[in-house]
Amino acid sequence: MINVNKFFSTVFAILLFFNNTANGMDQNSDNTGYGSKTDNLIFLKKYIENPGENILVPDFTAVSNNETKTLLERLEINLDQYWAHLISNIDLENLFQENQLSELFISKLEEISKNILGAFDKDLNNVTLPEKVQQFINQANNKNWHLMVRSTGMED
Repeated sequence: MINVNKFFSTVFAILLFFNNTANGMDQNSDNTGYGSKTDNLIFLKKYIENPGENILVPDFTAVSNNETKTLLERLEINLDQYWAHLISNIDLENLFQENQLSELFISKLEEISKNILGAFDKDLNNVTLPEKVQQFINQANNKNWHLMVRSTGMED
């Protein structure tokens, strides 16, 4: 049985937090490369979760924008070079005004996608994940968890 007072105080705390986040009081995202979804999960896990009241937050791990970029660089994927290639000879203002991607833009995206996917076909034994991510993956494997990936960060 859920304690009604506890439930409503929890809901109030969540609403207050999300309101503060929406008003720019979210400090973690700018400093760590994690986005607001990660910040919200951290907050919920720390202050709201209460297994005794069946208020649960799923286990999660986060990979910062910087960690992602470092991993891609180890795979010899240079996002800055890809971005420069993607927008070269493209009229970005016209692209956004027309709200339609040109064939040249699409072909460049396909080429970049092929190169990135190809990098993951290489021997990944030399690529190390952040320790917390590796531990989370090991835990998920041991417990037969089904995982989902959600983008949260500067790349948004």
